[in-house]
Amino acid sequence: MNDSNSKANDLVRKAIESIRNQDFEDALSLCEKAIEISPHNEGAWSNKGTALLGLGFADKAVEAFDQAVGIGGKDPQVWSNRAAAFGKIGKLDDALVSIEHALAINSNLPDAWGNKAQILAMSGRMKEAIGCLEKLLEIDPKSMRGILSKALLHSSQNQNEAAIALYDRALELDPDNTSIIFAKALSCMKAGKFEEAHDCYDKILSLAPDHIESLVNKGICLNYLGKHPEALRCFELVVKADDKNPWSWMNLAKAHAANKDIDKAIETIERAIELKPDELSIPLIKADFLYIAQKTDEARSTIVEVLKRSPMSPDAWYALGIIDKNLDKKDKAIEAFKKCLEYSPGGESQIKSLAQQNLSELRK
Repeated sequence: MNDSNSKANDLVRKAIESIRNQDFEDALSLCEKAIEISPHNEGAWSNKGTALLGLGFADKAVEAFDQAVGIGGKDPQVWSNRAAAFGKIGKLDDALVSIEHALAINSNLPDAWGNKAQILAMSGRMKEAIGCLEKLLEIDPKSMRGILSKALLHSSQNQNEAAIALYDRALELDPDNTSIIFAKALSCMKAGKFEEAHDCYDKILSLAPDHIESLVNKGICLNYLGKHPEALRCFELVVKADDKNPWSWMNLAKAHAANKDIDKAIETIERAIELKPDELSIPLIKADFLYIAQKTDEARSTIVEVLKRSPMSPDAWYALGIIDKNLDKKDKAIEAFKKCLEYSPGGESQIKSLAQQNLSELRK
């Protein structure tokens, strides 16, 4: 090995260490110095690509990886990284070609299977993506990337039980990882397992007491579990921690309503409206509270104001239909439910089903 190659390789080794430490700017600088000394150094080009990818310059990373595979082309990791870079810029067909090169060289490279899964998922080929992750986990059963990526794909397909099982598997490897516990809790909520989700949020709060999202979701779980006073206390703490967040006030208002303190709920929802005047779902919640408080005319006026600002809101038309139906304004209720159906998006939805059900009752 000549002296220039030796110096270049020393720089590459330092660059690899910088990449491990997430110092991509330093790694890039070292690789460029190595390339100046030894322009045909495959490692310098491939690690330059990795550094560029870490800095978010995926298009330039592809160029660097092209140089690396043009020099050598026998390192499967370089082909795999090149595929990841193509994926970042949306060139999925090129990414798949590159990943197949990697797997042809080494079919047991976990990173290649992980990258192939990611590319297939981006292409909407979820079943194939899950199959790739299963292959990755056959090779490396403790791969956190494989476990968590597979959990995320199952969750995206509403296969929540499978996702929960995978999050449990990840937590066996890293029991106090709050990000994994939080992801598991979300899947539990989607699966209707509110007790288990609540326990997850309690665990997070014991590890990170200031984790506001966990406090919010804990309160939501408590409401679903019928533990309304405890939920109220959660949302009071949330508002105390962040009194500028309209959704915090909205959740507190709902908690007051669940505790049958409707006047307090109406007072509290006003604060949410002040903070987020353009969010029309909040006054519709206020209208619900007013209706429960038997302030029907005020509830109706609130909905009408929403419709002046958003005349094609199916939620507002449905709410108006319910009030007019209960006020025995049959013709107006029919018109409101018809508008709800007219402005509802295509496909089945709960609001469309309820509007149709009410229309059928009124037309009898």
